[in-house]
Amino acid sequence: MRLSILVTNEHVETVRQIAAENTSLPPYAILAIPVSATGQEPATHWYCNFKVSQEMCDRLLSLQNLSEMEITMNWKKFLNTRSLQVIKS
Repeated sequence: MRLSILVTNEHVETVRQIAAENTSLPPYAILAIPVSATGQEPATHWYCNFKVSQEMCDRLLSLQNLSEMEITMNWKKFLNTRSLQVIKS
């Protein structure tokens, strides 16, 4: 399964650290995609979508108090329903 995670710019560092402590991923690899309503800088949110086991998904979902998480294969729809676009550099 694939898990999408979205967090506001305000909480990105805290959520990265929590995720890093509960996964084998380094903090810089988590929530590395900047997004905004216009697709232009500055980023208002940070996003990631990655493959997870059921156990990892359950663990991360239990920690989601500062982020939005959803099991989804369609990352574009996940962002579109929130009126967000990837910032292309």
